Amino acid sequence: MISSFNITDRRKNPGGKSLSNRQRFIDKIKKNIDLSKGLKKRDISDKSNEEVSISKDSIDEPSFQYDKTGNGGWDYVLPGNKKYNPGDSIPRPEKNGGNGSGSEGSPDGEGTDDFRFVLSFDEYIDIMFNDLELPDMVKDTEKHIVAWMARRAGYTSVGPASNLALEQSMIKSISRRIALKYPKLAELRELEDELENETDENRKSELEDQISKLKSRISAIPFLDKTDLRYHNVVRQPMPITRAVMFCLMDTSGSMTEHMKDLAKRFYILLYIFLQRIYKDVEIVFIRHTHEASVVDENTFFNSPESGGTIVSTAYEIAKKEIQKKFPINEWNIYIAQVSDGDNTSSDNLIAKSYLMELLPWIQYMTYVEVSRSEYGFYSNEADVWKMMEEITMEVPDKIAMRKLSDKDKVLYVFRSLFIKK
Repeated sequence: MISSFNITDRRKNPGGKSLSNRQRFIDKIKKNIDLSKGLKKRDISDKSNEEVSISKDSIDEPSFQYDKTGNGGWDYVLPGNKKYNPGDSIPRPEKNGGNGSGSEGSPDGEGTDDFRFVLSFDEYIDIMFNDLELPDMVKDTEKHIVAWMARRAGYTSVGPASNLALEQSMIKSISRRIALKYPKLAELRELEDELENETDENRKSELEDQISKLKSRISAIPFLDKTDLRYHNVVRQPMPITRAVMFCLMDTSGSMTEHMKDLAKRFYILLYIFLQRIYKDVEIVFIRHTHEASVVDENTFFNSPESGGTIVSTAYEIAKKEIQKKFPINEWNIYIAQVSDGDNTSSDNLIAKSYLMELLPWIQYMTYVEVSRSEYGFYSNEADVWKMMEEITMEVPDKIAMRKLSDKDKVLYVFRSLFIKK
């Protein structure tokens, strides 16, 4: 005989009880979310939630229904129908005129049948960066250090008070009292109530004797014993940490218009959030340059106005000095991300190329993004730095990735193309 039973879980649901369902839903519709549309409207420092819309067709799921007819067809009449009989075909509504209603396409690509929902900033960023990585991150022993990380490993019967596992201790206490047949307090209260209302002296004597035995047994079995105590067992686990540094080189010379600087900042904001989100221990070095270059802090890099001539080699020179001083090449994975309008003093082109050729053997990967003066595209003539990069990639392939950027709605596309997992 097979018995069946139901288990009812009466524990209170946590605040994020639908979190796993939401995550499964987001994983399903990730490929249908257009992130660039929201990024275009955002300010570079905006960390608010993002409303997105997707087609309802992308969330439809197939369903199975019993075929009552046996021939694969299913005729039915809709509730409230006064016009059609089973087997009638319902004509398609006309686009304009008749009983149908037509509408023009939405200028932003959204329709009335789109499914809209809100992503938190963290979810928005996770979708944006979930398949990106720093290329060619070396994993061998000479470029990583070992740190020790404390992690929990079960429970132990001894330990400091700060590691006391209260829930496990109470479970052990209850188990011990059940095994020792700990008297129920409800039984004791019932006997005391009966004693209070009892008038028969013999019965009173019996009740007093029972109460005395129960109290004696309760006092003999402690509520919490030393043998019940359990502590979180913490062990030290070696954690290899790959060491990496990203050099962010930005042209802030007078030839960089506000449009170009905005593009550069948007690219670096994405890079900064990406590194902070995916690689918590990556060092970031910010370098701004005109005819002079300097290492600056994050706030100065993104906000401080600056103008002057353009000598690109100064940025490479500062990066070289920082590497030699702080980041030994046998211990660090080194990356460079450069954004510029491509202009350079003609006399500096050979010097800049010489510095960059010295840096390339030290680095894992370099990205060069050239921003346009106009939202409508680039001029026909190639800029100085772009020509230099092309010459270098002919001599040293697979070290430098080059992209052009003219419109802020393409920033995410350019960024992802540079750091997509191979």
